[in-house]
Amino acid sequence: MRTLPPDGLPRPIRDRIERAVGAKLEVVGRFPATSSTVLAVRTGSGRDLVVRLFTNTAWLEAEPDLAVHEAAALQLVAGAPVPTPEVVALVEGGTGDVPAVVTTRLPGAAYLPDRPQEGWLRTLAEVAVAIAAVPTGRFPWTYDPWIASEPQVPDRGSALWARAVDVASGAEAVGPVVLLHRDHHPMNLLFGGGRLTGVVDWVNACVGPAAVDVAHCRINLAAMYGREVADRFRDLWCGLTGLRYDPVWDVVTLVGTLPIRPYPPWAAAGLAVGVSEMRVRLERVLAVGLDALGA
Repeated sequence: MRTLPPDGLPRPIRDRIERAVGAKLEVVGRFPATSSTVLAVRTGSGRDLVVRLFTNTAWLEAEPDLAVHEAAALQLVAGAPVPTPEVVALVEGGTGDVPAVVTTRLPGAAYLPDRPQEGWLRTLAEVAVAIAAVPTGRFPWTYDPWIASEPQVPDRGSALWARAVDVASGAEAVGPVVLLHRDHHPMNLLFGGGRLTGVVDWVNACVGPAAVDVAHCRINLAAMYGREVADRFRDLWCGLTGLRYDPVWDVVTLVGTLPIRPYPPWAAAGLAVGVSEMRVRLERVLAVGLDALGA
């Protein structure tokens, strides 16, 4: 990760953003994040904004257009039937600069219930459906399963994971091709006053099979709460769309998430899940999926 000054905002980036918004900035907070640095800032006039700095050098080397990608995605979904941030400024980077996207700050915060209820799960399913309904136009980014050339399978139970790797490597991307958030999970949804107030983190948005967003959210739910909750979310999506969910997406997504490790923002939101507990939950989903596929 790129080293930042104490307030998190490098002077060259601050200067460029202040020129773009026409106001001085004050850093007032930092949001939990693992792949970038996300700051809450306030202008001298009291306007609240969010600055996302792409400080993960390895990710940036692999995808140097990250800031452009997220800005384009946000512009594409500006008219979507879900609340999304508006792009205020784009810093594409350059010599010594960190790429950044500046957006409006939406109200609310991520909400992780102790016991997920129907309404919360239905909102997660409705968001996936709403995003898939956005016309993709000529959006150039396409689906990548994120499977490493040599997935880091767990030591114990490796036979199960070896079967999974075989299935995932031969899986074909089939199904309706739609716009994907591509990182659809509860921590990227904001709630306030009991309602959805925002869908954030659009840097991975792409065009691909509709089931991809369902699978990604489903596997997160399985890791967080167990297979029953993940199944309830899947069934709600199927009911909303009339589509069948192919369990091959469970296998592809699980292999793409290796190695198994907790997501630190879960703990920040009050949900602590250990690696051992995650593994048991995810392997239950994997075993059921492989059996359903006859693999």
